Amino acid sequence: NFNNIPEWDVTQGYQVYLSQSFQWNVFGEVVLSDQAIKLDKGWNLISYFPHIDLDVRTAMSGVADKIILVKDGSGRFYLPEFHFSNLPPMTMGLGYQVKMSDSTELIYDEGDVRRDLVWSPEPIARHFSLPVTGGSNMSLLLTGDVIQQGDEIGVFTSNDCLVGTGIATQNGVAGVAVWGDSAVVSVCPVTGELLKIRLWDGIGEYDAEYCPVQGELTWEKDGIRVGRIAAEVALPVTFGIKGIWPNPFNSTVHIRYGVEQKTPVNVGVFDPSGRLVATVDAGA
Repeated sequence: NFNNIPEWDVTQGYQVYLSQSFQWNVFGEVVLSDQAIKLDKGWNLISYFPHIDLDVRTAMSGVADKIILVKDGSGRFYLPEFHFSNLPPMTMGLGYQVKMSDSTELIYDEGDVRRDLVWSPEPIARHFSLPVTGGSNMSLLLTGDVIQQGDEIGVFTSNDCLVGTGIATQNGVAGVAVWGDSAVVSVCPVTGELLKIRLWDGIGEYDAEYCPVQGELTWEKDGIRVGRIAAEVALPVTFGIKGIWPNPFNSTVHIRYGVEQKTPVNVGVFDPSGRLVATVDAGA
């Protein structure tokens, strides 16, 4: 029977910890979408007012020059400095954490709604089992030529506990929420703990080398880390072909494959009738 929240502020978001799922129905006056929200320098937890879902880059365009990071309760984030977002369209009823470089006032911009109606949900990781989430998280952006669309990223503690997963939705980039310091997850990392990255490309699992662009790969509550995966430093665990695209093709084709050890590789190219038309020396 304790409460030290002085009054309910409709412009603010609130974190609620529940023992089980629950639907909360709220009645009252509708808040107008152009209601101003005060944003302080640093972290804020805010409400979303428009009655339509909008891309964060549209909805918050009026304060874009002061945004450092926006993230939702699942840890998906928008990092404008690096032109990255895996954040779904902003939705009424959800709260958002916003980190600002300076104080300002936000009025949501509904913009051209039509361009915000198409959004593809991020695929679900299947190789790296999703960790139990809760408590706080850190935002990790990874880049590098070794990251291909569909690759899965796993972030592990020094004790090999999986604490974050992500999927590359485009070549060369992936965003991951790394969970830690949670009272309900005893295996999460603590502040300053060194983390490591593994990559799954559909054939094999690799240890990946992290080269910092912004911050070392250590866990920090609400931290922001950006790094480049410079090399895969382990061999795939199984032989196989991950993907061929486009397939069929006309003049150019990309083939990804894995072998269990370093060895010379020849690739055969066949026409629709099964006739061998070319052999490519892929090297070792």
